Amino acid sequence: MSVNIFQIIKEGKTSKFKQFIKEGNVDLKNEKNGRTLLHYAVKYKRYTIVKILLEKKCKVDVEDSTEDRLTPFFLAIHKGYVDLLKLLLLHGSNVNQCNSYGETVLHIASLDDNVRLFRAVKAYGPDPTIRDDSNETALMRAHEDPVKSKLQKYHNMWFDWNPSIILVSLDKNLLHLKKNQSEYKIDKKIDYLDKKILRHQNEKIFLCKYEGKRLMIKESEKDLQYKITRAIAINLTTDHRNILKMRKYRVGTNLTTDKTLVMYEYEENIRTLRDLIVKKKSRGEYFTLPRILKYAKDICRGMIHLHKNNIIHRDLKTHNLWVTRKQTVKISDFESSRVYKTPAKGEKGIVLTVDYSSTEIYLAPEILKGEQYENKIDVYSFALILYEMITFEKPFDEYKKTEKWEKIKEEIAYMGLRPETRHIKKEKRIPKKLIILMEKCWNHDPKIRSDFETILNYLNRIGIKKKNNN
Repeated sequence: MSVNIFQIIKEGKTSKFKQFIKEGNVDLKNEKNGRTLLHYAVKYKRYTIVKILLEKKCKVDVEDSTEDRLTPFFLAIHKGYVDLLKLLLLHGSNVNQCNSYGETVLHIASLDDNVRLFRAVKAYGPDPTIRDDSNETALMRAHEDPVKSKLQKYHNMWFDWNPSIILVSLDKNLLHLKKNQSEYKIDKKIDYLDKKILRHQNEKIFLCKYEGKRLMIKESEKDLQYKITRAIAINLTTDHRNILKMRKYRVGTNLTTDKTLVMYEYEENIRTLRDLIVKKKSRGEYFTLPRILKYAKDICRGMIHLHKNNIIHRDLKTHNLWVTRKQTVKISDFESSRVYKTPAKGEKGIVLTVDYSSTEIYLAPEILKGEQYENKIDVYSFALILYEMITFEKPFDEYKKTEKWEKIKEEIAYMGLRPETRHIKKEKRIPKKLIILMEKCWNHDPKIRSDFETILNYLNRIGIKKKNNN
């Protein structure tokens, strides 16, 4: 390259840089002394140039060749450039990434008593349970610090977060919740009944009696507290017949012992859609077409409500769908959900990390690839749920605990591998229109996937053939 683009960045000649970008004279992969263009733009605090590079999809998390192996993200942290830090997060930097010492941004903020860093990253879902190379979490570091009392206030945003305050979306809009939520607080004796409803890996759901009413109660261990408080906040903003209604909650106040408790509505014989599928399959039965359409429409109605309220579920699966005695489907489990507004034309989607260890089967390819994504990831999950309701089989489940699973994930993410549908097309009980819809919803390109309103309208048009009595 004839021009010294690194010198232009260093001197902050933004107009000249824009001109070279427009003319296509900038190699985004160019490096100098082991640092990319983005490293240099962050180092010299060239906000506009950083923004241009990010819009050109310059890789955000490339490590430099220094001893500390800094990414632009950590370079911004060490320089104290909070505005650049936020910009990098909005364009794909992982808030939970670790530096060469296993430290996340929360560790650094705790160690350095940096309240500005806490405030800057609180909307991006930082995980306070990650341990560094010294096996310490960010909170453990803060407890060792003499300014513990000052930092404790900010740690509480994750550990003791009061969901009646606010949720912050990534487009910087505030979603205000009701300030007085005393009617939701658990402050009386809980009578646990013997029947266990459901058990997860790190949480349990029991049947209980509270204030004379039978409710389902979820207990969450301390390591999941920050996720549950997010779910509580989202539940408080949603009121829809196809969303499992939260009745009461108590956020654990002792960070080392207390569990977070959430109570949900209960009806006799309520069960998850997954449990219902397993039970039917054991009897050699299948859902009828009217039943499949009913369940699918209920899911769509609930998801329309969530997406209209700028909420991406991010963990939609048959385990998180409850079926009542009246065959109404209700969506639950918002621990992985995010408040997010669909970007306007030209704006970016988001990249956020979450523990999907048990639900990778339902993940959209853009998540598996670590790319930016929008609310169409929920549509992809819906398509796999539709497949499961039709076939009673979890897609690719036979590979989940085998050595082939990583290869299968790669083929899903990069080669468009999807569940086999040829055998379904031969079945007269399933109309071709439903299969076409399913295949469109799991399309590799999110833009081709329909939104839930369009899906609901389409489902309403799938007629059920009436028998000819003549």
